Amino acid sequence: MHLRIALLQLLPEGTLDGQLEKGKAACIKAKEMGADIALFPEMWSDGYELPQDSHKLKKLSITADSDFIQEFKRLAGELQIAVGITFLEWHEPNLHNSMILFDKNGKERIHYSKVHICDFDEEKVLTSGDDFYVAELDIGRDRVMVGSMICFDREFPESARILMLKGAEVILAPNACPMEINRLSALRTRAYENMLAIATCNYPTGQPDCNGHSTVFDGVAWLRNEPRVRDMCILKAPEDEGVYLAEIDMNLLRDYREHEVMGNKYRHPDNYSLLSKEYFHKPHSHEIRSAEGTLKMLGIRYVSESDKPFWFSLDKYLSESEFALKVRDNRGYIISNGDNPIGLMRYNLFWDNTPFLTLIYIEDSHQGKGFGRQAMLYWENEMCSLGYKMVMTSTQADEQAQHFYRKLGYVDRGCLILDNTPCEQPLELIMIKVLQPM
Repeated sequence: MHLRIALLQLLPEGTLDGQLEKGKAACIKAKEMGADIALFPEMWSDGYELPQDSHKLKKLSITADSDFIQEFKRLAGELQIAVGITFLEWHEPNLHNSMILFDKNGKERIHYSKVHICDFDEEKVLTSGDDFYVAELDIGRDRVMVGSMICFDREFPESARILMLKGAEVILAPNACPMEINRLSALRTRAYENMLAIATCNYPTGQPDCNGHSTVFDGVAWLRNEPRVRDMCILKAPEDEGVYLAEIDMNLLRDYREHEVMGNKYRHPDNYSLLSKEYFHKPHSHEIRSAEGTLKMLGIRYVSESDKPFWFSLDKYLSESEFALKVRDNRGYIISNGDNPIGLMRYNLFWDNTPFLTLIYIEDSHQGKGFGRQAMLYWENEMCSLGYKMVMTSTQADEQAQHFYRKLGYVDRGCLILDNTPCEQPLELIMIKVLQPM
């Protein structure tokens, strides 16, 4: 069985309507060429335009249920072709660089947001995604396990490795950058080491900082009973605009994966413990330090309805509740960026000697950039180094906050009720995490 992927190496039109009409025409052409999947370059909805002004940027963003995205959903079902549509996605507090893959029936199979955003460049105004996804794609003649990564994701071997471990046979990789020998070598390596195919769709020459050369590597480095290696690159498009079709021999790839030695066959995960640890690191001048009585300095910036510093309000809340009866000690951290405080953490120790995070706050201008996650990992490592086996926190009925903690490995453990007052809704959802020794 051959999987046919059309790479839509197109120049943007400059407007959302223009992107829609040109994109639809390219999908129709891809179907006429016999494609099973039509793949767009990175952030097609606005042609990878990233103004640094927040207001201008958000005006360019769209939602997954926008008319633009829904039209490609409809078109996928009408043409009976899978469509990988890319877009600047509305998200709070910062936007996402996303791709949705619709199958030939117009059903959403993957909704992926770029994990490795380019924080060092224009993408610093975006928020990274938090996972990699694989889905079974029905192409009519067969079913294929498909995953996605976007542009800079390819520079991290973990991206393709996670997708492979989740079962991916093919990775769709929208792109927007110069495809030179080193980036092409990275893609070749990701395909080689994981025994999977990678299809990358780039913008053509004419789009700033792009040069075409969309590629497909099929992941088959050699054939049994043949003495020479083979070139895994089955398609390398020129620099020009166009729709370029590649055919991946899935039977060949699956036979190769069954008999050869790469991928997951001879890995030794027990020896890779360092890779499974999440160490706090200091990007630029970002640091966390013990508050040592300076909580007031930061707390005074956040006032309650009574116009008192927020941390005083928190102390009052703790002291007046049964919650406080179990508190043995109290500590806090200042999160700073250089000399500028940008956030606050605070935790308590309970009667059973369990650290309980009572507050984590990051200033609005620094939210969505990973500071909260890094601060949590730092705190957990500190607690682990002090010999604690478990940490706890709580959150109100806030799905975004609960998702944040769950992604860090916290699990639900019921709700907290203050003053023995029954209530229909949990006042605080308790979440715990068992710490692993460093």
